[in-house]
Formats: sequence, C-alpha cells, structure tokens
Amino acid sequence: MKIHHTKIRVWALLLTCASFTSAQAGTGMLGVVHNFGGSTGFTFKLLSTDSPNRGAAVLGLSYFPKKSEQRWGLDLGVGYNFSKATLTLSYDLLNTQAQIGLGASTTHDPTPPAPALAPPVAPPVCVPPLVPSEFGCVGE
Repeated sequence: MKIHHTKIRVWALLLTCASFTSAQAGTGMLGVVHNFGGSTGFTFKLLSTDSPNRGAAVLGLSYFPKKSEQRWGLDLGVGYNFSKATLTLSYDLLNTQAQIGLGASTTHDPTPPAPALAPPVAPPVCVPPLVPSEFGCVGE
C-alpha cells in the first residue's frame, strides 16, 4: 500500500501544530501500542490534560519495527490518565486500524487553593468604667 507523500506531510504538519497547542495544558505519553489485526510498536502521544484520574483527547505517532509496509502510524483517540500511566484507545489513520496503547505519562494534581484568611477581630467596645483588655472589657 502506497501512501501519497502529500498526505504524510499534511499529517506531520497537523501533528506539529497540535504539539504546540497542547503543550500548554497537556502532557505526553511514551509507551507501547497494538493495532487490532496488525502489529505491536512504540508510541509517543500528546494528551489534552495532565490531570490524573481524568479522560483525555489523544494525538499520537507510532513506530512498528516488525512491519514490512507502513512502519509509521498517526492516530487520534481518547485516553484515561492514571497517576503515572495512561491507557489509550485510538484510530491509526495511516494503517487504518483501531489501536490500544499503554504508557508512562507525567500527570500533576492541580494546586489546591490557598486557605482563606480569618477575618480580623475588632477590639471590644467598652463603656466606662470598663476598660478594654486582651480578655474583653474589665473593671478598673
């Protein structure tokens, strides 16, 4: 099966653009993939979020070393981030096959907000003959 070079260039451009846009909010995954009805290979995927225990959109580039034809794959799909790993299910556009992947990813818990400050305590208002003290109003 021959792939037209223009098609490969278009997908390479899309992958490059996506890497710049998702580098702000997402993370990457490095792992292994298996194309259903195909072979097993290595992959790098861009994920739309770096939050653990959340779903993510996936854009990936894969390499299949044991294939004789079309050793490269470009896929789009969805995934789920665990604390240090991601599981993906995507569709390889160049090999036209569904794909499953598992790999290591860098996830970060969102920074918790700073605790709210307690409101200042107003000093007591004392009516003479009482005077203010650290315990309230006291007599002289």
